[in-house]
Amino acid sequence: TCPCALSLETPTAITAATVKLRKLGLLPTRGHTLESMNEIDTVVFDKTGTLTRGELSLVNQQVAGTLDADQCLRLAAGLEAFSEHPIARVFHNVPKAQVSNVQNYLGGGLSGHWGKQTLYIGHPQFVAEHSGLALPEVPECAGIAIWLASDQQWLARFQLDDQPRADAASAIAALHQLGIRTLLLSGDRSGHVQQIARQLGIDEAIGQASPEDKLSVLQKLNAEGCKIMMVGDGLNDLPSMAGASVSVAMGSAADLTQLKAGAVLLNGQLMQLVEGLTTSRQTRKVIRQKLWWALIYNLAALPLAAAGLVPPWLAAIGMSASSLVVVLNALRLGKMPAPARESRPLVGSMALR
Repeated sequence: TCPCALSLETPTAITAATVKLRKLGLLPTRGHTLESMNEIDTVVFDKTGTLTRGELSLVNQQVAGTLDADQCLRLAAGLEAFSEHPIARVFHNVPKAQVSNVQNYLGGGLSGHWGKQTLYIGHPQFVAEHSGLALPEVPECAGIAIWLASDQQWLARFQLDDQPRADAASAIAALHQLGIRTLLLSGDRSGHVQQIARQLGIDEAIGQASPEDKLSVLQKLNAEGCKIMMVGDGLNDLPSMAGASVSVAMGSAADLTQLKAGAVLLNGQLMQLVEGLTTSRQTRKVIRQKLWWALIYNLAALPLAAAGLVPPWLAAIGMSASSLVVVLNALRLGKMPAPARESRPLVGSMALR
């Protein structure tokens, strides 16, 4: 006798499942990731660069002060040159003004000096708080709005747009079919958060969330008993990713974000998250099958062997055949297709709006 299901089948099943996910583009980086994914009932997404492509474009610019549009664009580019946020990439190919002493505020924006003036760029609440200016009265825009101001006046408003990833809607639908709750948690201060949530069919959406706010939301979900997967790509997602059962970083994420994540989505295809969750469930199912097989086999074979009814040659064949069966069954995980979607009751009922 030997504990085949533990010594052979279990590590083989985990290895086969991990190799399958790596080929698909989902790379587990922690030993517990695959096992923890089996329990996930809530998936929390960041927005920019995660649900959306992160390929923002400038669709409109409005001047609000005494500087012309070209000067404002150059000043914005000078500040954003010191940021790695997807928003900053919009300005990377624009001629830059000389800006010094730039500071980056996570979840807020940037500040810097231009001559004798202090400049601020970011969401309007951040700019108003740091510049001491009153919030401007402007209609809600469809995209992402960021503002540029000095310590004396509002200078310009930039309207950006970003499109969802091609498979985002289908991935959200597939998660719902698995009985998994979805939540969009973003630091964006515009109506773009609710717009993307409605477009993709996400259950809940929270905007204007600082890194601390994101972590607080995840802590409340954990207190309700939710098992959470957090998917993000920015440094400001690190606190909330640390508060999740499983954290997944996009392949385009900052190096530190990838280093701290439990898995990395190398190709940026969100449907592979669904494949990862179903593969984790299949792995648990296969391991349980073989635990039962090992138990039944040994309970049946040991009394017969002890009674002298099993000759040594038959015992050797039986043990080898048993080991071969459990290993081959585990290797099936590498070729096993995703099962039919099963609905499960949603877990958690926290009012997030």
